[in-house]
Amino acid sequence: HVSEVTHPVLSSTEWMPLSMLFLIRTVVERRTRTVWPAALFFTLTALCSWHLMSFSALLALGYLAYTALFERRLWSRTLVWRLLLLGGLAGVALAPLIAPMLRAYLGADSSFLGAPVEEALGNDVAAFFVPDPSHPLLGRVVAPFYAAVNVGRSAYLGLATLALSAVG
Repeated sequence: HVSEVTHPVLSSTEWMPLSMLFLIRTVVERRTRTVWPAALFFTLTALCSWHLMSFSALLALGYLAYTALFERRLWSRTLVWRLLLLGGLAGVALAPLIAPMLRAYLGADSSFLGAPVEEALGNDVAAFFVPDPSHPLLGRVVAPFYAAVNVGRSAYLGLATLALSAVG
């Protein structure tokens, strides 16, 4: 979060776990009353960032696919209706924001990007494994690396994240 302070959306992920919690409760507890907070928290996630909304939707679809494959007993016609209600509530809440964007996007004759795609710089793979030069502990150690290699910007995930990913 420190090296990406220009992206305040990274500090706006608070609604995602609540959205997933109430989605899980909707599936497991079989109560319609959990649909409303699930839709609310998904909508709040979308209002923080469209990227977070997309990621939340992927997480939700992954969870639903998992339950459909491995916890089939949880699925019923009523659950499908609850999930449709959840999607409908979130869709109605977000429609006033999504409709103008879709109209502008579909009617545009040029890219929405501020710079040509050819000039865009992505992250080097090493940037995921080497801490940012502004890192409080390892910054001095990695500074020569960044001086020697044109990495662009750091996308360092953290030692704990990398270790847990390797273990997983």
